[in-house]
Amino acid sequence: MLDHLPDRKGFFGEFGGRYAPEPLMEALAGLCGSYRELREDPAFVAQYQGYLREFAGRPTPLTRAARLTEHLGGAQIYLKREDLTRTGSSHINSALGQGLIARQLGKPRLIAATGSDFHGIATAAVARLLAMECTIYVAAPDRQRQSFSADAIERLGATLVAVKTYVGTLNEACSEAGRDFAANIETTFNVMPSVIGPHPFPMMVRDFQSIIGRELADQLDDDTDLGSLHLLAAVGGGACALGLFYPFLEADRVTLTGVEAAGPALEPGLAAAKLALGTPGVYMGTRTLLLQDRHGQIRPTRSVAADLDFPLVGPELAYHHRRGRISSATVTDEEALSARALMRRLEHLSISLESAHAVAHAVRLAAELPAQETMVVLVSGHTEDAVDRARSGDE
Repeated sequence: MLDHLPDRKGFFGEFGGRYAPEPLMEALAGLCGSYRELREDPAFVAQYQGYLREFAGRPTPLTRAARLTEHLGGAQIYLKREDLTRTGSSHINSALGQGLIARQLGKPRLIAATGSDFHGIATAAVARLLAMECTIYVAAPDRQRQSFSADAIERLGATLVAVKTYVGTLNEACSEAGRDFAANIETTFNVMPSVIGPHPFPMMVRDFQSIIGRELADQLDDDTDLGSLHLLAAVGGGACALGLFYPFLEADRVTLTGVEAAGPALEPGLAAAKLALGTPGVYMGTRTLLLQDRHGQIRPTRSVAADLDFPLVGPELAYHHRRGRISSATVTDEEALSARALMRRLEHLSISLESAHAVAHAVRLAAELPAQETMVVLVSGHTEDAVDRARSGDE
């Protein structure tokens, strides 16, 4: 499952991911070598595939959104249902892979930073499965607005740490996890939530998440006209989107669209739209597109979706966007909340606010396309939080 994926060594044209503080370089170099060996090891690949099947519940279904399609008219809308995995999101794909690598390396402790808590739940579940210690970092405001999953993380045996810092976003939780990793590098593995960080993390996460797109390729009808296929996914750091898009990058006729968070408005300091507003820079061990000012200082971001509230995007996604292979769109908080309410009403699905951004763009685009066109929207994560429902106007 992994052996056919090219090793691009963290460099993607203009962007790359090899920048890291000196104390971490030796450990990262060792991880690079270990991962190259493991991805070619049939026993490791078979073990990972087995856990995906037996623990995560893959493959996830591809279902037609019949009521939404009829309501909007135009293109046929399908949902790739990553919310139906164990733990309820696509984060389990990468958490499993990274957890197995950590175990191979003899590291007994997993840590992770999370915004929506989907990554936190997935990492905690993997740690329990593999009998490992686990600490999850979350920004204090996200801890409050996503309180429905905190109990789940703690029931799985993980320690949940609310990071109280100035801005209080996923970015700061990631920084705190990075400090923990640097201080405890001999015993600890930092399970990356997305295709960010120093090499080889972007490559590893991409490889593990690419199961999404490979399954979709198998699930499409043999007579599907790739020229009429549109793939849509929300973009925070970009793991889920790249996982969906990666097997289709060479299929030039397939339209690939990453949907970003415009927050309250598409303006610097408000939106979390890196592809739309970002400029090249280096942050968190990655040279990529950042939301930064002219002095290189990270700008604040705002989004109703915690996992999208992040100032950088993965370097490979940035590269493919810059070369024109992946297009981008932006969706405001209001549009995302409306799209989620529409999904509840028509499809009886309670999707995450992250996924609602992709659905919102599908709603915007569907009526412009003929009925012969096919749209596949990645749904990664769901929520039943009463407070969240109230905020979206459903109660």
